[in-house]
Formats: sequence, structure tokens, C-alpha cells
Amino acid sequence: MRRLLDLLSPIPFPASLMRVGGRLNAAWLRRAKGRGPLTSNSLVLTTRGRRTGRERSTALLYFDREGRRYIVASFAGVHQPPAWYLNLVADPRVTIELAGTLTRCAAHVLDDDEAAEVWPYLDEAYHGFGRYRQRTTRRLPIVELVPEQAAATSAVAFSASSADLPS
Repeated sequence: MRRLLDLLSPIPFPASLMRVGGRLNAAWLRRAKGRGPLTSNSLVLTTRGRRTGRERSTALLYFDREGRRYIVASFAGVHQPPAWYLNLVADPRVTIELAGTLTRCAAHVLDDDEAAEVWPYLDEAYHGFGRYRQRTTRRLPIVELVPEQAAATSAVAFSASSADLPS
């Protein structure tokens, strides 16, 4: 999957095509229960629509580092943030589906200092992020997905606020 994405990352796709691709990939991931040639390091993220209240699902690359799981709201460098990101900022309670297993999570948008620590790892794991940052003027948010049971037992309350929206 990463090789294919590395090949495609220089191509600036329109936002509408990115949305359709995410929905199609989510359907594929669900049907294949996370198995197949284009599914490595992919999960299905389900958020609640900030306007409609309906559940919305999209397929995303994820990255595990030191027991933590991250996704990036890169939208392939499109100037507007992806809808899933705006939805999780409005309601950080999300569900991820990975290899057919559902997990409820709290989404925590990393602040600039936290993101600075994670970016070198993400850039090494997927070279397209550098191109995406060059393509846009907005900050590409990194989101940590904290499993609900871990979030409940943690002394730190994770939440996203409107201050986390890109400018």
C-alpha cells in the first residue's frame, strides 16, 4: 500500500476524488476484513458528522509508534482539511476498524510540540507527507487514537477543541 501511495503522492488529486476514494477503500477494507494487497497499515475511521449527526467512515493510513497509533489529516496536501478531521474535532469519540475488529477511541490532536516529536518518524514511514506539506499552507494535524479503555484509565483527559482547527 505504501509503495502505491508513494507513487501517487506527487499527483495532486481533487478533494472530491479523495473523498470517493476513501469511501471505496473503507468498503473494501470492511469486506476483506483488513486483508488484501492494498490494506497494509490501513484502518477504517468512523466519526459522527458535525452537521448531520450521521456516522461517516473513511479509510486512512495509520502508524504505530511506541505503543501509540497515529493518523494524519493530510488530505494529500489539499488546502482544506478533510471532513473526518473536522468531525473528530467536533466530537473526539471515534471508532476504528482494523482487521475486522472494532475499537472505540478518543481522538487527541497533537499540539505543535507533540507533533514535532512524531513528524520525523511519520516522514520516514511515508515519504508522501513531505510533498503534502509543500503542497499546502495549512498545518497537517497529527491525531493520536487512544483506545477508550486506555483513555478512561489515564489521568490525562484527551479532547480536541476548536482551537485545534487549522488556520
